[in-house]
Amino acid sequence: IEVQNIENRFNGKITNLVTPSRRYIRQGQLCKIETKDDQDYLFILFSDCILYASQSMLGDKLTFGNMLLFNSKFIIKKTPKEINVHEIDNLFEIHSTNESFMLYASSKQELDSWFTSISNAYKEYISLGTIQNREESMENVYAATMFIPNDFAEKCMIDGCNTKFSFVNRRHHCKFCGLVICSKCSSNQLPARPTAISTSTENVRVCDPCYKTNAPLTLSSNTLKTPGSTSGGKSRKKSSSASSAAQDELVRLCEEELIAAYEERA
Repeated sequence: IEVQNIENRFNGKITNLVTPSRRYIRQGQLCKIETKDDQDYLFILFSDCILYASQSMLGDKLTFGNMLLFNSKFIIKKTPKEINVHEIDNLFEIHSTNESFMLYASSKQELDSWFTSISNAYKEYISLGTIQNREESMENVYAATMFIPNDFAEKCMIDGCNTKFSFVNRRHHCKFCGLVICSKCSSNQLPARPTAISTSTENVRVCDPCYKTNAPLTLSSNTLKTPGSTSGGKSRKKSSSASSAAQDELVRLCEEELIAAYEERA
């Protein structure tokens, strides 16, 4: 009944919230760190996912934000001090295949309460044998990258690099780990990791540590794309040479036919 009541608050725009196995656990306000500004949302925890939505100024209606499904790639953790440079109290992270972000609670007690509730709900869900078939389809799906906000870094976040960001030294993001990095530490590319919201494997910018860690794995699976190559591993230059040779052969045959025809007329 509680799940149906929450679905009704979306005014008909969410119609698949009620499922036979989904149970309501709790709800409350948390602040989500976003690119331009922090935003308060109503977070609603269920037995198989966590949902967040904007609350209406009038009445109890909700505007859907996102639904983060539990699976083997779901992670909840407290943000390390080296990332939390602004020393934001009660900061933690949620990583999922739909979206990953930082958020914070109003107090340490609230943080601990939410952290425990989400962790317990996730552990209970993962322990169910009924999800094993679903997890097989998640084998090649990754959690969405959590991009560190620009204002969390005055210099490159790669250990040993002291490049300070400026109008000349622009900020970049590693598309694998989400760190804010300089151009010098992100000259390499790797195929993008598929998530629940994007199946693209186009080359993306990665930091040097992520490249060193993941390039051998990518190369061994023959999925690494480099300029001048195709998915079949044949270079464009080689393909172009083959095409040129075929054209030369066609011209030669045509010339032979023309000569033969001329000789017959003669």
